[in-house]
Amino acid sequence: MSSFSTPTKHESITELLAERISQGAYLHGQLPGERALAIELGVSYLTVRKATKQLLKDGLLARTPKGRLMPCASQESQKRGPQIGLLVDTIPEVSMSAWLNDLDAVVKAKNGTLRLISYSHETDPRVFEALDAELDGLVIVYRYELSPLLRDRLIQNRHRVVSLWFDMTAMGIPSIETAPAHFVSKAVDHLKSLGHKRVDFLCASDRDTVLCNRIHYWQQAVNHYQLQGELFEQLPKRPQSSALSAYDLAMDLHANGKLAQMTSVVCATSSMAVGFQRACHEVGLIVGRDISVVGYGELDVAQMSVPSITTVRPGPRTPLLEQGLDWILSPDNDDQKPLYINSVDVDLFIGESTAPAPNK
Repeated sequence: MSSFSTPTKHESITELLAERISQGAYLHGQLPGERALAIELGVSYLTVRKATKQLLKDGLLARTPKGRLMPCASQESQKRGPQIGLLVDTIPEVSMSAWLNDLDAVVKAKNGTLRLISYSHETDPRVFEALDAELDGLVIVYRYELSPLLRDRLIQNRHRVVSLWFDMTAMGIPSIETAPAHFVSKAVDHLKSLGHKRVDFLCASDRDTVLCNRIHYWQQAVNHYQLQGELFEQLPKRPQSSALSAYDLAMDLHANGKLAQMTSVVCATSSMAVGFQRACHEVGLIVGRDISVVGYGELDVAQMSVPSITTVRPGPRTPLLEQGLDWILSPDNDDQKPLYINSVDVDLFIGESTAPAPNK
């Protein structure tokens, strides 16, 4: 017979709350009320009450004069390393899990803790809560237009904030990018080397700063190489993935006869390239023979597609994340280090989706 006993509910809740406290899981230090915790955890109020009494007795929690629960100051002083937040929106990003894993490894190398904080829309109060949180640094992914209020708050906190993907260097905030937009010129150059005289661009998403820059540098490269090219873009018809939106746009281009005129296209992301390729397949165009397709980033998506997609290969994430974390933790980070932390150079992953220009 086993000598191990199953922990009671209140013991399980005690362990869970102790773990959260040790990881700095509460943004403003204060815990939710015991009734709110009971609802969140699906247990009775008395079970949570018993757990918090134990944590008070153990010195992990204290009560404010108003009766609110807070981690003890002694617990805060025992943090082993930097407490870093990662603020991301809830729109799924294929590559976000890889960034999360790498950033977690970089923070753990400093004996720190990474906290994931998600927000659902541009006015979500959790964005401001994250800036107010007792964190040593905050890495953010913010794709929306900045309101004057949020801009001011970010500038006030610029000494401990790093931006991923979106350039905030004008506000004094270091910004990390593994595949800067100007490298779209490598995609255009590759297609030109295959004999393509026309290189179009497809964007099936709301424009943010990153997508605007990719469009800008595509247009610049087309003009530089004296090629023809047209921008095809369309807002999503419904809430859906960028691959489905690109599929819809490509089918619309087919319906009005424009798809048959295209010989090569650069898609704003590799996910969009997947949707575009699917539409080509359904209308009888063979990608890599009748039309060449290039994506941007998302190397795993590009490599696993059939046919595999030629794409701008992002540079390594870890060295850039290490620079960003060092910037946050450095006491003299105002003017001593570059704000734009990017890959100096990248190359193309050459997939099966690009081939010499067909005779059209």
